Amino acid sequence: MKRICLLLLAAFLAGHQALAAIRSMGPEDPNLDPGWDWSINNLYTLYSSASGGAVESHEARLPFHTPGNTLSGAQDLDLHPEDGWVLAHRDFGTPRAAQPFPFFALYNKYRGTFRIMLFNAMNREGSCFLGELAFLDGARFPSARAALFTFADPDLAHGQTYLDHYDPRMTLTAFSNMTAYGAWAVFDFPLVGFDPGLKDKDPILVFRVTAIDKQTLTLKGAGEIQLFQLIESQEARPAQAGPADQALAAARRGATTYKTVGAFIQNEILSEAGQQRHQHETWYRAARAVAQSALGGYLPMLGAMGAVVESFVGGANRASEWEPLKFTGQFQFSTEGALQTRRELWAHHFFLNPGPLDDLRAQRPLRRVDWGIFNFLGPAAVRRTAIPWRFGDWSGSRENVRLVQPPELKVNPDSGLALASLRVAFIETGGAGDAAEDPARAASSGFMDLATAMATGYSYDKQADTRKLGALLWELRFRTGAPTRNADGDIVILKRTGFNLEP
Repeated sequence: MKRICLLLLAAFLAGHQALAAIRSMGPEDPNLDPGWDWSINNLYTLYSSASGGAVESHEARLPFHTPGNTLSGAQDLDLHPEDGWVLAHRDFGTPRAAQPFPFFALYNKYRGTFRIMLFNAMNREGSCFLGELAFLDGARFPSARAALFTFADPDLAHGQTYLDHYDPRMTLTAFSNMTAYGAWAVFDFPLVGFDPGLKDKDPILVFRVTAIDKQTLTLKGAGEIQLFQLIESQEARPAQAGPADQALAAARRGATTYKTVGAFIQNEILSEAGQQRHQHETWYRAARAVAQSALGGYLPMLGAMGAVVESFVGGANRASEWEPLKFTGQFQFSTEGALQTRRELWAHHFFLNPGPLDDLRAQRPLRRVDWGIFNFLGPAAVRRTAIPWRFGDWSGSRENVRLVQPPELKVNPDSGLALASLRVAFIETGGAGDAAEDPARAASSGFMDLATAMATGYSYDKQADTRKLGALLWELRFRTGAPTRNADGDIVILKRTGFNLEP
């Protein structure tokens, strides 16, 4: 067994929890400029104020041009409006009034990413910070929530990943470094879910930041990877999940999100440690062959790995340096000690729709933002059929699974994306009990068009009832309506869902 460092919630502030501080902005406030260009490499004056104290000024460049930041250093910076980015919120403060953390937030309408960036004006020196996003009173009032989080919802067993059935209490989580004074924390949240009813509501997103401390955990297995080192180097983080303690539990279960597919390939497929972990898994040989090839994109590899990929958003033909991949089955942990009492470092409220600026419950977006890309209205229907066979003295059965009814798909007409194709893969799992959760026993039919999935489906050996259909993996291919700058003009989204069985 090998010891590594993982994350344990801790607090830098004593006393009561931090409350959202929404400051009043007059019509002349420069932070209300909807035409502010964040793509220019300028030196900006930022203002901060801790707990209503004196306002301090700071000179800084944006995170795209701050050495060591996760958004800097790429050959093609991920910041251009042509690649889908839209300005949502900003508050750099003024000489008279300011936030504790100057910030700005962008939304990528092609990838569904809500990116909140905080400037470390408070000189916090924690290794990592946890950002959480939830709907204010979403669990209590239908008008206070929307189906934006469905892409990240992992609850396949209860079918809460759909427009007409989702968990209103769900919290998205993201981890970021902010290790020194003047650094920027970057929190990415997948708001891929499209809710046509959002325009008729006025919900509020609550964003909270908590400082992170380290705690020793025990790693089981032969893996040589150091999760905390990867998190500190900003190459990996525990996957998006529920509230903070659930996010850490997700990491211990084995769900990890890599910053890029390239980082995943280096650590999980091409490395010696990757061979030790995965060389006996059903998808490994095909994935390694694709990873070692000179292909421009990663989609063929992800197709080969369909049994273990949970979600992906990225270019169909050309790989980018910013395509996150959520991968299951990587780590197994046992904890030592319990989570400490957590206290918040800072909180802020965001409106999603434009409206009156004098409503200080939350900050209004600087322009209309077309949130979300797609949602399934409900689950697909699948039928299973046993196919007996006999060969001499040997007999057994195979099971065929076919798509009976595809899910009804809702695509955001204002996202700038047009649906080009929809395909599905049947994910076959190991069977009952612990075997069903073993990624090494998972297999995929490979992607097929809906006509084939309904007419032919997928057949596999039942192996004394130890194999079964576990999930569906959907491949949605979109095409941008306008030319892109650095991003691929074809966007592929992979999303795993459950299904309904029909007799």
